[in-house]
Amino acid sequence: PGLPPPTERVTGGLGYLRFHGRNSDNWWNGDNVSRYDYLYSVEELEACAPRIKRMAKVARVLLVAFNNHAKGKAVRNATELKTIVFPG
Repeated sequence: PGLPPPTERVTGGLGYLRFHGRNSDNWWNGDNVSRYDYLYSVEELEACAPRIKRMAKVARVLLVAFNNHAKGKAVRNATELKTIVFPG
């Protein structure tokens, strides 16, 4: 809501993706906890995997950060995404 669309632009050999969550109900009116209180589903993360893999092909370094920190959701989603992108 009112945010720029995601891109796959890699500049200077560096790619950076930041997952803030998709809590649209609290994004503009919430506080720093409720705004990022969002757990990505496995399906949402799987949908992001192709973009990550494409960026990894052209980036010297690719950083992926989760900022949905409420209740430890960032750690859970980062672990899930790692398993999706690097299975086995």
